[in-house]
Amino acid sequence: MAMVPDDVLLEIFGHYLSGNDRQLWSNHWQKLAHVCHRWKDIMITSSNHLGLRLGCTFGTPVKNMLIHSPPFPIFVNYVPSSQGLRDWSTRDEEGVGFALQQFLHRIQHISIMAANRVLSAAIPLMSEPAPLLTYLFLESWNGCVKLPDGFLNGQAPLLRELKLVGVALSPSQPFLLSATSLVSLTLERIPSSGYIPPNEFVARIQALSQLEELSIGFISAPPRQTSTGVQPLPVYQQHVTELPALKGITYRGASAYLEAFLSLIHAPLLRVASIQLFNQLTFNTPHTSRFIYHSGPHSSEELTIFFDEKMASIQPYFWLYFPPERKTMINVTCDRLDFQVAALAQICSSWHADLSTSRLTLDLCTHWHPREWQDTVDPAMWCALLAPFRRLAVLTVCASLVGEVGNALAGVLSIEEMLPGLRIIQVPPAEVFKVVGPSQSVSATLEAWRDRLAIQEVPVHVTPLQAWTGTTGACHRSASTSASADL
Repeated sequence: MAMVPDDVLLEIFGHYLSGNDRQLWSNHWQKLAHVCHRWKDIMITSSNHLGLRLGCTFGTPVKNMLIHSPPFPIFVNYVPSSQGLRDWSTRDEEGVGFALQQFLHRIQHISIMAANRVLSAAIPLMSEPAPLLTYLFLESWNGCVKLPDGFLNGQAPLLRELKLVGVALSPSQPFLLSATSLVSLTLERIPSSGYIPPNEFVARIQALSQLEELSIGFISAPPRQTSTGVQPLPVYQQHVTELPALKGITYRGASAYLEAFLSLIHAPLLRVASIQLFNQLTFNTPHTSRFIYHSGPHSSEELTIFFDEKMASIQPYFWLYFPPERKTMINVTCDRLDFQVAALAQICSSWHADLSTSRLTLDLCTHWHPREWQDTVDPAMWCALLAPFRRLAVLTVCASLVGEVGNALAGVLSIEEMLPGLRIIQVPPAEVFKVVGPSQSVSATLEAWRDRLAIQEVPVHVTPLQAWTGTTGACHRSASTSASADL
């Protein structure tokens, strides 16, 4: 090896490290540096080219390594493997504490997932500026931790990804104002103690012109009053902050907070929206509709309303087959079908002016046995769900819902008045002969449906549905005969 030129050795080192140093916090380069002084000198002088770093993780002798190693960038990773949570040893706690307190100015990456006790001890140590930090992930296994006002001394200018889970920002948190390079911001499992009114939160992110991904998730609904006794949700303001780079937003919480927040921002490049609303008595979400369908190139022309065991959702037709960069979905968390229908009826009603849906699909999870809830939904509630879709032309109903929806529509005095554009009601081809009740197939249900609709002198015909696939495979793709109702 003494005859091998330095540049060739450097290429060999780079190839070795690219295959064995995929984890940012690994220290495989040290094996090469310990071979001989020449190899060590080559690696140190070419450290930037090789991307050398010092990795601090479980079992690493952190203090000894940081004191006796070259001043390479530091990566701190204390996230248990997927096999399960790992107990922190006293040595691990001391190691991460030493790195954060003494070398924060050299740390580029911090990932810590730990119990509340460990995080509560580690976070106060991050009180100095972090000029090189680009990634920060903190998660509490149990309970919640709050970042102090002096966190990172308010300075993290190169931070590009911030993820806090069970870790709350303080209302006056200044370091976000310095993180103008932030591309991804995730705040999940936000406790009530970490609640920030929507207008104040927008004020903290308005300078993040590079922000592309935003995720907000609450543990519970926001408090009715703040500690000062002021109502937490602001009156909708005329001033709107533009987030020019925002492409995706994820939200979990109460609809009122989301409405207030979305009324204050505009995102012209929005492509992805995943919204999960808590179950509540009333939903009024007009700003959510305007934000989703007017901030980016989204369309509500084809929608699927899907009912599951734990939630109901509104999503684009064939949502699973949409490219990941063009997905929108709104969920309401509740486990009773009547609650689900009632919640989505209110949401769709508040979107009435923005709905241009011409094709609507009502689908149901395959694991939800229809006999458990059959006829539990008031027919008027089904009508309330469908009524906002004034431009609807084609309604597709999965077999398990044919009876319920059919009964609802049959009781309407004038279908043409409620849904003036409706022309086709159809059932997936593979489901026509399914049993949906005692000795009652879908085809038999459709016959009764036709009879009831005929009272209104609305002609009903059988036409083939060429292809179908349900949201979760409840309805299978088929080219065989289907049952539909042409209105």
